[in-house]
Amino acid sequence: MATTATSVTAKSTAPAISTEAAQKVGRDRHYIYTPASIGAWAADIITAFVGSWLFVGIHAVWFILWIVLRVEAFPYGLLTLLVSLEAIFLSTFVMMSQNRASERDHIRDDHEAEEVDLLYQINRQQLEILTLLRANLCPEDAEKIAKQLNATALTTTRTTQVGKPSGAGAANGNASGKSAAQAAKATAAPTHRKR
Repeated sequence: MATTATSVTAKSTAPAISTEAAQKVGRDRHYIYTPASIGAWAADIITAFVGSWLFVGIHAVWFILWIVLRVEAFPYGLLTLLVSLEAIFLSTFVMMSQNRASERDHIRDDHEAEEVDLLYQINRQQLEILTLLRANLCPEDAEKIAKQLNATALTTTRTTQVGKPSGAGAANGNASGKSAAQAAKATAAPTHRKR
């Protein structure tokens, strides 16, 4: 039985998953959150501080002391100027931080798309291995399995060939479908089950 399983996996036509792709997807996501420059790092720190209760408290104390200590007369022109300048700079820092958050989202989406593609390849490979094993264990179903495998290979190859020229995708789909069907027939033929 062990030799049969070995021959089934050796004849699998599913695309091999490269270790480079698995390592690229499997790496730590920490790189998504590390700032690319000192300006991005500063914008993140300033925005984190501005969005805290400590910032609100400091400003409340500052405004109360400004008014109680009578630093200037009632229209508070200097205080208004300082607060306006602060608002201009803080809004710029907040926008920079939001842009960086948007970039992080795009990187994270790309990373997750790579994971989904890798999982799709793994699932396809496992499905084909299971189908070939079934063909080995149930030779009377070999013809039916070969037809299903051929149809599945054609369908999945066409869906994964999006973006490639239609002629190349169709040619690849037919070639992989025939080899998968031939592999199912070849592996199912020599085995006989006792009843």
